[in-house]
Amino acid sequence: MSKVVFSGVGNGHKKTLRAALRSVDQGEISAWDDVADDDSLRDLADLHPEVVVLGPELNGVDRFETARKLVDLDPTIGVLIIGQPTEEAVLKALEAGARAVLAPDSGAAEARKTLDRVIEGSRKLREHRAATEQAAIQHRTIVVVSAKGGAGKTMVSVNLATTLALAERRQTVIADCDMQFGDVAAALLLTPVHTVMDAAESVLPGGERQTAALKVFLTRHGPTDLFALCGSEDPSVGEVISPAVVGALLDQLAMEFRYLVVDTSAGLDEATLVALERATDIVIVVDLDVASVRGARKLIESLDLIGMRAARRHVVLNRFDSKVGLDTDEVSAALGVDLDVMLPSSRAIPLSFNLGEPIVVSKPRHQYSRRIGDLAARFVGVPISRKVGR
Repeated sequence: MSKVVFSGVGNGHKKTLRAALRSVDQGEISAWDDVADDDSLRDLADLHPEVVVLGPELNGVDRFETARKLVDLDPTIGVLIIGQPTEEAVLKALEAGARAVLAPDSGAAEARKTLDRVIEGSRKLREHRAATEQAAIQHRTIVVVSAKGGAGKTMVSVNLATTLALAERRQTVIADCDMQFGDVAAALLLTPVHTVMDAAESVLPGGERQTAALKVFLTRHGPTDLFALCGSEDPSVGEVISPAVVGALLDQLAMEFRYLVVDTSAGLDEATLVALERATDIVIVVDLDVASVRGARKLIESLDLIGMRAARRHVVLNRFDSKVGLDTDEVSAALGVDLDVMLPSSRAIPLSFNLGEPIVVSKPRHQYSRRIGDLAARFVGVPISRKVGR
């Protein structure tokens, strides 16, 4: 891979620049003089150079516009323009995204100083991007919400969590944040020894953890290696567990697992808002009826109003094939957003819930399971069939 690419740089300038590039292997320096069209620029950007030097011999080519296009393709490329560093030229270079303008008569010392600065800037940007991408790979907090009950939110939460667990064993946890009427344990046929109330008691009033590990309060789903923080059988815990404690529990789970799926109660109660504040992704579940669609629209508007725009949103239409007088285009238009995943209706789905066996486990080739796989692929980054062998 070329770290430094010269374009429109004459032999005299090349000699000076090569002498200045002591920290770069000479084999990693190359020439690329065809930058007259967008395809050539894309090919150049695909080389991922750290620095592109645009010289004065690019006849008929606007070097500032070329710099802008390169930076648009890859913002981490450091563009250096050889030309007179007048105030106007420097301003145009900065506006185009170039890092510096180097005078044609600069000696090796000045060229070295400028190139080192450009290279360092490029490397820092790439390190930051790599760290950001790695952080995204390491953890996703996926909060599943719906405006009204009965939309199939818990079904989506449980089947999404089990699919992620099958894709990457022991890396997924589901937290039941429907503090009063959570059904995650029932949907997974779990009999938890500990519940969210036990976990909450290990958290100080201000939200600090008293113990190092939260896993002792989790229940393992044997068939998938999914872990669950199960809801309590006592609906009054919703009044006892404070938002600060909910936040502390979710923060700890996020540190211990790559995927945290949060099932919530219908609407936007305090626990749901705490979860949404920590979300990297929000899954909005809407059913094919007017009340559900109107509620989802209000929910989306509420998220915008309270400033929750950072998390990626994924809109899931449940029971899209129901014959109830609405079609998918009307739902999308009413919501003002595209529908990302559409789940079919089937009697096998409530049956699987009643049996406590997620349909993605009992019927992995069912259309519902495949569409849940499409949703899970948005977080895994590859088709889910590669991970679970569907």
